[in-house]
Amino acid sequence: MSKLIPKAYKYRFYPQDDLKVILAKTFGCVRFVYNKTLDFSEKHYAQKEVLESKGLEYKNLTGIDRVKFVTELKNTLEEDKDNPNYGKLKYPWLHEVTSIALQQSARHLNNAYDRFFQGQAGKPQFKSKRDNYHSFTITGKNSIHFHKDFNKPGSEGFHKFYIPKYNKPLKIKWGKSNKAGNKSTQRTFNHLAVSSVTISQNPSGQYFISFLVEENIQPIQATNEKVSLDLGLKTHAKVYNGKVDSEGKPTFHDYNLPDLLKAIDKKLRKSQRVLSKKQKGSKNSNKQRLKVARLHQKRVNIMTDYYQKKSTQIVHENQIIVLEDLGIKNMIRNRKLSRAIHNVAWKKFISMIEYKSKWHDRVVIKAHRFYPSSKTCSQCGHIYHGLSLKERAWTCDNCHAQHDRDENACLNLYNYNNHNINTKYSNNTAAGTAVNACGGNVRPKTLKLNSTKKSRAVSNETRILVL
Repeated sequence: MSKLIPKAYKYRFYPQDDLKVILAKTFGCVRFVYNKTLDFSEKHYAQKEVLESKGLEYKNLTGIDRVKFVTELKNTLEEDKDNPNYGKLKYPWLHEVTSIALQQSARHLNNAYDRFFQGQAGKPQFKSKRDNYHSFTITGKNSIHFHKDFNKPGSEGFHKFYIPKYNKPLKIKWGKSNKAGNKSTQRTFNHLAVSSVTISQNPSGQYFISFLVEENIQPIQATNEKVSLDLGLKTHAKVYNGKVDSEGKPTFHDYNLPDLLKAIDKKLRKSQRVLSKKQKGSKNSNKQRLKVARLHQKRVNIMTDYYQKKSTQIVHENQIIVLEDLGIKNMIRNRKLSRAIHNVAWKKFISMIEYKSKWHDRVVIKAHRFYPSSKTCSQCGHIYHGLSLKERAWTCDNCHAQHDRDENACLNLYNYNNHNINTKYSNNTAAGTAVNACGGNVRPKTLKLNSTKKSRAVSNETRILVL
C-alpha cells in the first residue's frame, strides 16, 4: 500500500542581474523581519514574570500574533519629528518584496520556538548580516505560479516557474540531457501539489530552488536480511550481514568514502591558508573566500551523492538495520578528532537511513550509546577493560579469542537483540563503561541543567530508539 509523504526536489537556477537585485532585497528583508519578530517575542516573554507577580493574565504568543506583528511592522510610521520622513512609512523597502516571504519568516520563528519549548532544539538566535547563506520561502496556490501549459502533453521542455514581484520565468536547470536531447531526469510537478517553494543562495554564490510536494511512495518488498554497521573515520563503515565464508568465518564489507575527497581536502587546506593571509574585507579576500566556499560545496555534493546511494542500497537490501546511537556532540569535544568527525558527517548518513526506512517499512535499531560494542567479546561476552583508540586489535582475557575491534563491534551490533541490553544499559552508570564509536572513553561531564534540558538529557541517555 502506497504512502503519501512530503518530499523536496532541489534544482539550481541562474538569475539575471535584475533578479539578483530582487533576491538580495528579499533575503535582507526576511532576515530583518525575522530579527524584529524575535526581538518582539523576547520582550513579550520577559513580561511574563512581571504580569504574574501583579496577578495579571499572561497570554502566550501564537503564530498568528507573530504574523500580525509583521503586518504592523510594515505599516509602522516614522515618529521622530527631526527625521525628514516624519509621518511616512518607517520601513518603506519592506513593501518592495513579497509579503508572503515576510509572513513565512514569522511562521518559521514560531516553529523554532515550538521546537525549543518541546526540548527538540536550542533557543532561536538572531540572524547575522555576515551569514553567507540566505533563503526565503513562499507558500500558497496564488503565489506559486507555473506555466499554464506545464502539464499538457508535449510541454515537457517548457518548464516555467514564476516568483512574486518578477514577471520573467526563472532559468532553472531541470535535469541533464541525454544523447537524444531529452531531459532524462526531469520531473513533472502538478502545481496544485506543491505546498511551498524555497529559494536559497549558498556561500559560493549559487542559487537553488526547492519544491516541497506530497508524493505517493510504493513500499518495496519485505526481506529477511539483517545488517549491522560500525561507523568509523578511516573506513566509513564496517558492515556485517550475517554471512560466513567456506571456513565458517564471518565475512565483512567496507564502505569507503570516494577517493576524490582526499584531493579536495588537500586543496581546501591550501586555499584556507591562502585566505588566512588576505586582508579581511578586501576584494582579493572575497575572491579567495568564494574559492574556498566552492571547494566546500563540491565536497558536500560528493558526500551527499555517496550517502544517498549507500543509504538507498542498505534500506532496499535489508529489513533490519542496526546502528549505534552515537553521542556526536560529546565526541567532537576531542580536538584531535573533531575535524575528522565533522568531515564524515555521520549524523547526515544516519538520518538518511532512518527516513528512508520509514518510507519502506524497514526497522532501524539503535544500540545504546554506552553499549561497549568494541570492548565486548563476541564469543563469550567478556568486557575488555583499558581498550584505547590506538589499539585496533585485542585478545579476550577470558576465552583468548583474537578480535579486530571494528569487526567485533559489527558482530555485537548484529546480535544486539539477543542480549538483555534494555535492562543492562538503561542507565549509563550500570554499564560501568562509556565508549564512543571506536571504543575510547568519552564519559560525558556533569552539567548543570535546567528542568527542561535535564529531562531531555535523561531521556536521551535511557532510551533505545526502534523505528
